[in-house]
Amino acid sequence: MKTLLLIAVSVLMFLTAHTQKVGYVELQQIMEDMPEYAQANEEIKRQSDLWKADIDRKFREVEDLYNQYMETEGGMTEEMRRQKQQEIYDAERSAKEMKDQKFGPEGELYQLQQKKFQPLTDRIHETIKKMALEQGYDFVFDKSSTTPWLYTNPEHNLTIAVRKMLGLE
Repeated sequence: MKTLLLIAVSVLMFLTAHTQKVGYVELQQIMEDMPEYAQANEEIKRQSDLWKADIDRKFREVEDLYNQYMETEGGMTEEMRRQKQQEIYDAERSAKEMKDQKFGPEGELYQLQQKKFQPLTDRIHETIKKMALEQGYDFVFDKSSTTPWLYTNPEHNLTIAVRKMLGLE
């Protein structure tokens, strides 16, 4: 009986000693509250709109070349047709390449987003790390990411504390 009691107390002490403190934040909310985020978003949108206008112009040029070709095709020699078709093909390829260069997976838009947002996310992560260390949290999760949280107790939400540390409140 004493052995069983000793084992139970030991297990209880072990579990108590290994209790981990967990909290969560909503990174997207924090980012959206930062004036720098809104400014970066506006700069990215302006640049993206400029690129989109250039690309749209290039595709309209392709369409114009094609329409001209269709109107004059009957009076062209075979050589003239091939040249005009090649011109249309080259213009279309150039427009597609520009679109990929600007908006592709590793394109200039992606790079601009990284350049503008990375310093903000680094600042937030450093603040979270500092707060977690100061307040004894073992784990801090991002609730706004794709993690499958079924329930979160609001008392463990560190979002407001992080926002205060960042000077957003």
